[in-house]
Amino acid sequence: MLTEWRRAGADVECLGFLGWSLPSLFMGLRRWRRKWTDQLAGVISWSTWRFPVVAAALADSATPWVVHAGNPASESLAARLKLKFFEAVVSAPRQLSVAACSTQVAESFRNQPYYRRRPIHVVPNPIPLPLASAHRCTAPDRGDGPRLGMVARLDPIKDHATVLRAMPAILRRHPSATLEFAGDGRLRTMLERLSADLGITRQVRFLGEVRDIPALLDRWDLFVYATTEREGFGNALAEALMAGLPCVVTELPVMREVCGDHAAVFFGAGDPSALASKVDDLLADEGRRMALGRQAHIWAEEHFGSKMIAECYWRLLERTKTGPIAGDAK
Repeated sequence: MLTEWRRAGADVECLGFLGWSLPSLFMGLRRWRRKWTDQLAGVISWSTWRFPVVAAALADSATPWVVHAGNPASESLAARLKLKFFEAVVSAPRQLSVAACSTQVAESFRNQPYYRRRPIHVVPNPIPLPLASAHRCTAPDRGDGPRLGMVARLDPIKDHATVLRAMPAILRRHPSATLEFAGDGRLRTMLERLSADLGITRQVRFLGEVRDIPALLDRWDLFVYATTEREGFGNALAEALMAGLPCVVTELPVMREVCGDHAAVFFGAGDPSALASKVDDLLADEGRRMALGRQAHIWAEEHFGSKMIAECYWRLLERTKTGPIAGDAK
């Protein structure tokens, strides 16, 4: 997205405040704001991370500000009380909008008193185009068996356990199949134990954190994305779609929003048998896998391409400058 803005002639500055303490963040943003007073077309905060502190630092600025929300707003009592406190003591910029990555995330913010009085729009996460135009679909009997993979944090928001429970049925039809999990998290020990209990430790690999995700996607035959209702978007899934990798995905409204109706195959949430059946159908039909991969790439380029998302943000900043608007920015 930065590349697209710069190609259009915009000057873009990225601020590295992630590791700063709250006081340092506040003071750093104040200094930065004074430096660029009346010279900025807009400010984008790429998350609601420390939102009230950022709001306080930019409170007297007339520059339009868009906050990107990549995850649902927390429903915890502690989070609500903290926001209520900040709402009472901290002013927010006059020209402020929230850009949620999905309709589900937008609705979670509309349920928060702190955010609901501000314009809330839907703008998907941008996904970079792969170096190759599409995934190279290959036959699963090439010698080392079909390779399934999932990229996601090993935490309760996702549903790795259903993928593991589907593997015994998949292995009965495809004994040489392997499953790889890229990502780490607090559920790793539990998932490794479940893998052992199911007797599939030789066919399942926990890769931990992986830097070169595009290379990983290129060597898989199918991308499996099992998740829960707490999912906000699924960047890894969007990256797999963009790479043209055939995807088997949990049937949830937010996943339909990310994949559309025809760019992925869906299975019932938490249903290992349904997942195994969908995987088996795709592995048995190379033509269908190739067609699904092509459709996935086309869909992702149309909906998550950085050029399109950059244009969405530019329009949103312009609208924020002129005041609240009705409806969502798609």
